[in-house]
Amino acid sequence: MGRQLTNIRFAICGPANLDVSHIKAPADLAGLPTVLCSPMLTWSLQHIHSGEKQAYTATGNIRLKVDDMSLLTEVIAGGIGVGFIPDYHAQPLLESGKIQHILPDWSNQARGCEMLYRDRENIPYRVRLFIDFMLQRFQGDDGVM
Repeated sequence: MGRQLTNIRFAICGPANLDVSHIKAPADLAGLPTVLCSPMLTWSLQHIHSGEKQAYTATGNIRLKVDDMSLLTEVIAGGIGVGFIPDYHAQPLLESGKIQHILPDWSNQARGCEMLYRDRENIPYRVRLFIDFMLQRFQGDDGVM
C-alpha cells in the first residue's frame, strides 16, 4: 500500500552573505562557487509561473561534491557555495537567515513523497498509530515553500 504524504521541491540556496543581485536566470549561476550532491548533478528547473523548463549543470567553480543532503545543507549554510536542496532542509535555515533563496521563481517539478506499508489487513496497532500520525502531520501540506 502507498499513501501520498506531500510533494517535495528543491530550491537553489546560497550563503546569506553571498551577493546574488545579478542572478536573474539559471544561466547566471555559472561561475558561482557551487556545492553538488550526487546524484543530482544536473538541476532540472521549472519556472513556477511560466512553466519554462531549463536544465542547469555547474561546470566551473565546483567547491565540493557530497552524497548526503544534510551535509549539503550544512556546507551551504557554512558559506562554501550555492546548492540545490530540498525545501524541508531549506525552510528552517531560510527563516533563520542562515541561507538565502536564489531564483525563488525556479524550482524542480514536485516529487511525491509516499509512505509505503505492506497491506491494510492485520496491521499491528503501533504501525496503525504511526500511519495515522504521519497522515495527520502532512495533511494539507502541498510542499511549496
